[in-house]
Amino acid sequence: MSHTGDSTNHLDQELLKNARYLVVVIDKDGLVDRLECPGIHWQLNGLRIGNEPPDTIKAIIDAAAGSTTPQ
Repeated sequence: MSHTGDSTNHLDQELLKNARYLVVVIDKDGLVDRLECPGIHWQLNGLRIGNEPPDTIKAIIDAAAGSTTPQ
């Protein structure tokens, strides 16, 4: 009996649990709707819920426009 799927799922969960990343969710009006950054507290100037994202974040969003996967 193989447990490859279970092992892979466990590894994925461990990697995500220990990952350091920032998710910025932008609403339909172009404002920051939600920030997700598990385990750390990002402090980026101008990145606030309810405000437009800073130009650096806008540039990343523009570069990823049309993508079907998270960037």
